[in-house]
Amino acid sequence: LNSLSFDLSYITEMDKSPPPSSSKKGVSLSRLLSFLDLFKSFEKAKENADSTGSFSVKDLGFLAKEFYTEAKEDITTIAKEELKVELREEKGHVELIGEGNKKLTNAQVCKLVEGTEAQLDKAGLFDYDGTMQMVLEGCRRKLEELLQGSIKDISKVLQEIKVNSIQGSGADFMVQYEVGFMASSAEKTISYPNIDKLGEAHVKFIMENYQLGRKSQGRTRRDVFFWCFDRTCHEITHIVQGLAEQKDKNAYSMSAEHDASIGAYSLLWAISKDPKLKAIFPPGFASEVLLKTVADDLQSSSKWDEKVEKEYTTWVDSFGCEAPSNKTCEDNVLASSFCGRLSSDYFTKDDKELAKIFSLLFKDRTGDVYAKKVSGLRRYSPCW
Repeated sequence: LNSLSFDLSYITEMDKSPPPSSSKKGVSLSRLLSFLDLFKSFEKAKENADSTGSFSVKDLGFLAKEFYTEAKEDITTIAKEELKVELREEKGHVELIGEGNKKLTNAQVCKLVEGTEAQLDKAGLFDYDGTMQMVLEGCRRKLEELLQGSIKDISKVLQEIKVNSIQGSGADFMVQYEVGFMASSAEKTISYPNIDKLGEAHVKFIMENYQLGRKSQGRTRRDVFFWCFDRTCHEITHIVQGLAEQKDKNAYSMSAEHDASIGAYSLLWAISKDPKLKAIFPPGFASEVLLKTVADDLQSSSKWDEKVEKEYTTWVDSFGCEAPSNKTCEDNVLASSFCGRLSSDYFTKDDKELAKIFSLLFKDRTGDVYAKKVSGLRRYSPCW
């Protein structure tokens, strides 16, 4: 944990409490893009460009189905307003209807995707600062509930946690350090990139180095907005580790990374049910964020060889106490893929299961985290 406790004041700026999130336009375009991605039109167009673009609801995975079902009403309206097309579902089969009542082809759906990406590629569509503040407030409320009896004065110390947007230095070599989420236990601060403030170089760096799946700057801006949700839930757990005075003797803090990851997506799901956060969680939005995030996790872990897969299993089965090899830990992309896959593998919508996770993480667990053996968790049903 010591590696997480450093002074970030030289690159951050305190964000005052902002007004409620003003990301309506960006969120609408994001929902449209996530919906269009369900058609998998670019894959299908390689063989059947002129065939009707469509998908079957019953063939969607859990998160995709939940997103589509809950957001369908909004998507129908947005598609008419932004694309001038009609969503038509008959017996669970979804198609798009354009001018002259004609069904859109895979090639035409591809064009809609590209157009939506282009609309997303501009500053001002997402309120990164306001969203971070509201996600923080939701995490505080949920963690207060989960950690009562585990950490002294938890209500008070959670209120001391703050969020800061990273300020660009103007130096090209610093860009790679200015696009990530960071937790400082000492400062009780989560620092994050507001790419509207940082600029085009940062957008391009994220797209070229971190963007998985289809690459475009519009998607990058949207995905950084998604990070405000899932990565905040990871980073705030690191700060709680500091509040609990936990110590990780591993040089790469892989026990701390395990613990911050195992409940992150479940915490995100839990705060999405907070009535006070309706402004940032329209119907189906939590599923939409996780749909993209989990897809990235699966894409990353699909590249693991047998040795890396075994390291991951050992790390997970030991509750983070048997770290992967130094080679794996020193590969930031690979180590991050371990964290994401773990968040996916242990995702649960069940509040009781979430409470169990955080009890195992923090109940009577201070000091050396390797001193107390932790067991009793099982992997939940896959959420993809």
